[in-house]
Amino acid sequence: MLPQEVLGLMVGDVISFPHAADRPLDLVTDDHLMATAAAGTSGARLACVITATAPDPAEESP
Repeated sequence: MLPQEVLGLMVGDVISFPHAADRPLDLVTDDHLMATAAAGTSGARLACVITATAPDPAEESP
C-alpha cells in the first residue's frame, strides 16, 4: 500500500492480504517488525488480531 492509501483508511475499511488465514503474520513497515498477529474475526469478517508488539528500536539500549 502507498502512504496516501494508508492515510485515507477509515474505521470499517478492509485491507485484503494474500496470506493464508491459518498462518501467523508479521506486520512490517520500512523493514521494521512492528507486531505479530493472528487471524481472527470481527462479526462475519476475517480480522487481524495483534498478538505481540515489537520494542521500539529508538528505546533499546546499545
